[in-house]
Amino acid sequence: MANFRREMALLSVTTEFKFYGDIIIQPRDEAIRTAIESSKSDLNYLHKVFFVDGACFTRGKGRKHSPDIRKALGAAVVYMSSGVTRVWEERHFHPPKGGGYLQAELTAVAEGLAIAVLEILRAKDQDILGSKGSLTESKVTIFTDCQNALWRIIKLREVVSTEQRLRGNPIVRKLITRSQYLNSLGVKVELRWVPGHSHVEGNERAHVAAQVAASPDLGICLDEGLQMIEYSLLRHVKEHG
Repeated sequence: MANFRREMALLSVTTEFKFYGDIIIQPRDEAIRTAIESSKSDLNYLHKVFFVDGACFTRGKGRKHSPDIRKALGAAVVYMSSGVTRVWEERHFHPPKGGGYLQAELTAVAEGLAIAVLEILRAKDQDILGSKGSLTESKVTIFTDCQNALWRIIKLREVVSTEQRLRGNPIVRKLITRSQYLNSLGVKVELRWVPGHSHVEGNERAHVAAQVAASPDLGICLDEGLQMIEYSLLRHVKEHG
């Protein structure tokens, strides 16, 4: 309920109910090269790069629609830390129950946007950008290996949703409010396709992390990270309007 209230506060300051950002699907070889090159550009504080993935496992026995069949969903975001020691960071999430693989993939993108906001605001608060540039020169790139998720988000960019619809669809709501908030900061948002199993390190790490997130034995409270992210977003909304 607390997370829902925070999201509703973000929704109340969203000026346009559609996704903001560029969605780019390149030919396979070109997409792989872009992913590798962008990973290197993450050394630049002005360009934050994230790899996301979702996982969906079917557990239980019986027929396809049997109540004994359960879907275990997981979503993950991986990225290089911003500290002096560059290490891969992993964040795990549980998508809303009742959906399938596409819901897991869209959740991963939505949480990638949330972590992007958190990293951008952290850099601003700590004055990491310094003379390197302002937020209006910043860019966030999120790589996913799910083209279906990207095509779904393309529709969210082309069609304006209603507030009522966003209230009833948490994943769409997060995609729109978080992309719009980055836009309000002057940060360019870019979603890109990276072919799966193409030996791109960030994508491979995200794939494994999403499978871990789908495990019932994960043993951590995933909502704590979400609360921190939403709190940071709302604090800046209140401070800067």
